[in-house]
Amino acid sequence: MESAVSQIIDERLSKSQQMHRSHKATPAPVSRTSALHGSLR
Repeated sequence: MESAVSQIIDERLSKSQQMHRSHKATPAPVSRTSALHGSLR
């Protein structure tokens, strides 16, 4: 269980790092979180 969770976290971290490197590629999760931040404002 723990190993699986850590693996998922690692994948998400690597994905976030890749997205930070290239802002051109914006997957659905990123747009969703940005939309949430916008609605919070």
